[in-house]
Parts: sequence; C-alpha cells; structure tokens
Amino acid sequence: MAQDLARIRAFVQVFDSGGFSAAARQHGRSKALLSKYVTDLEDYLGVRLMNRTTRKLSLTEAGEGYYREASALMQQLDDLDATITDQTAEPRGLLRVSAPRNFGERARWRQRSFPT
Repeated sequence: MAQDLARIRAFVQVFDSGGFSAAARQHGRSKALLSKYVTDLEDYLGVRLMNRTTRKLSLTEAGEGYYREASALMQQLDDLDATITDQTAEPRGLLRVSAPRNFGERARWRQRSFPT
C-alpha cells in the first residue's frame, strides 16, 4: 500500500487539533477513520509516529521530523489549491454579445433623449 495524502493529512490534523476527537469534530470525519488513517501510515512507514494515551497525545522522535515535513507539504498543497482557485474565481477574457441591430439604436436614442 502506498501512502496517500488523506493519511498524511489525517496525521497532521490529529496532531494540530490535539487529539483524534478534536480533529474529528473540526474536520467532519469520524474518530475511527482518523485513527485508522494514522495507524495505516505508521504501518506503511514501519515506525510509530504518535504516543497515545487516554489523556495525552505526543509525537515520537520520528513523528516530530515527519510532522515537520508533512505539515509543510500540506501547507504548500493548500496554498497551491488556493492559488488555482483564485485564478478561476474571476471571469476573464473577451465577452461577445449578439443582439439585434435596433437594440443598439434604441440605447443611443435613450442616451440622447435623457441626458445625464
């Protein structure tokens, strides 16, 4: 199984939120799914990234380094998405409109008849 962005993002979100329950509430996913994603990622990497207790969540030494890099990558991807979204948010380009000839003539007549 290759690691994917959903599993990496889940790991970052869980740590940023301070736990699985908080991350589940903030990001609209189930706690079980986030836990599975983080476990899958740890299994893939062959290393434990987080120390979990009922009250506390902390990163292992390997988890600290992985979090630093993964967090930066997720931020770069979010920035890239925002850049593309911003580019497509505003209409661009030439707009051609077809209308009957008398449409334009009536508009000129109104401008002459009702000065501003």
